[in-house]
Amino acid sequence: MDYYHTANRFLWLYSLSVSFSILIMAINFPYQHKRERLLGAIFAIPFSGYLLSGLLLTPGLQIDQIYWLAEFLMLIGVMMVYLDLLSEKTNPIALMVTAAVMTGILFLSINKFATEFLRWINYRTALWFFWIPGFVIFAKIRQSKDAFYQFHYGLLMIVLAYTVQFFRGSLYVPEVSMILKIVGYSLLLIHFSGTMEKEIKMLQRSADNYQRRLQKTADNAAKRKENELIRSHQAVLENAKKDGLTGAFNRISIMDFIDEQIKQNDGTSFSVLMFDIDKFKRINDNLGHVKGDIALKTLASITQGVIREYDYLGRYGGDEFIVLLPKLNLAESRLVAERLLEKIRKTKEPHFTISIGIAVFPEDGETVLELIQIADKGLYKSKEKGGNDVSHHEVF
Repeated sequence: MDYYHTANRFLWLYSLSVSFSILIMAINFPYQHKRERLLGAIFAIPFSGYLLSGLLLTPGLQIDQIYWLAEFLMLIGVMMVYLDLLSEKTNPIALMVTAAVMTGILFLSINKFATEFLRWINYRTALWFFWIPGFVIFAKIRQSKDAFYQFHYGLLMIVLAYTVQFFRGSLYVPEVSMILKIVGYSLLLIHFSGTMEKEIKMLQRSADNYQRRLQKTADNAAKRKENELIRSHQAVLENAKKDGLTGAFNRISIMDFIDEQIKQNDGTSFSVLMFDIDKFKRINDNLGHVKGDIALKTLASITQGVIREYDYLGRYGGDEFIVLLPKLNLAESRLVAERLLEKIRKTKEPHFTISIGIAVFPEDGETVLELIQIADKGLYKSKEKGGNDVSHHEVF
C-alpha cells in the first residue's frame, strides 16, 4: 500500500468520523437554531457516501470520485439552505433521512456505470461543480451581512482543496489538497462543537435563571405567608386583648396599659376616667338586654370619637369603663369628661346618661389599684349628685 493510498484512507476515515459527529450533534441538540440543525443534517450526504465506500458497496467509484461526489452534493445541500430552498420549518431529522437515502440511491446507481458517466469529467471541469455553489453561498453570506465563522471557512477550505487540482502536475498538490480538506473538516467540527457548547451554556443559563426566579417566587411566597401569619397572630393577640361586644380593651389589658404608663413615668401627670351608665339595670329590665348591649356599644363608640388616638378605652366590667389619658392633668381631663357627657346626653334608642370619676397620677395614687379606687370614688360622688356629672373625690 503506497503513501498516497494510505493518506487517502486516513482522510476517508477522518471525514467519515467528522460527518458522523456533526450528525450526532444535530440530532441531540433540538434547541439549536433551526438553520444550524439543517446544516448539520446536510452532513448525512458525505457520511452516507463515505459509509457506502467503506462497506465496499461502490467498487466502481475511486476514492477521489467518492470525495468529489459527496462533497459536491454537500455543497449543493448547504446552498439550498442559504437560498431558503430548505426552509427553517423543514424537519432536520426528516431532511437527514431523506439526504442519506437519496445519496445512497445516487451512489449505487452511478457505481454501475461510473466509468462511462465520469470519463468526460476532468478536474478542471469538476472544479466548477464546487465553485458555483461556493460562489452562491459566499455571495448569500455577504448579501445578508452574516459574519464569517468556522463553518464558512471550513467550506472555503474544501473548495480550495479542489481548486489546487488545477496544479495536479505538481508533486505536492495531493498533500496540499488533503491538508486543506483536513483543515476544512476540522473547522466544520469546531463550528458545530462550539454551537453545541454555546447551546449547553444557554440552556444552563436559562435553567439557572428559571431556578433563581423559582427560588425568588418561593421566597416571596414564603415571606408573604410569614407576614400573613404574623398579621394573623397579631390580630389574634389584639382581639384577645379586647372586649367582644364593645371593641374596647378588656379589664386586664387596660390595667396593663395603666401599669406601663406608671413605669414609663417621665415626671408628667396622666389621668384615669372611670364611668358607667346611670340606672343601667333599668334599661335592661325595661327595654331588654339587647337594648342594654346597644347602649354599651354606643357608649364605647362615642367615647372613641371623643378621646385621642393614643388614649386607651377599656371595659372594666359590666357597664363600667375606664379611659387612660396620657399627659393630661386634672383640669384637662375634666374637659374631656365634660365633652363626653355632652355627647352622651344626645343618645337615643336608648337614651342614657353616665357618671364619671377622675383620678390623676401621681397626686391620687402611684399604683394601678390606687388610681382605680380614687376614680371609683369620684364616680360614686357623681352618682350621689344624681348622675350625668363628672367628679373628683376631693376637688369638685
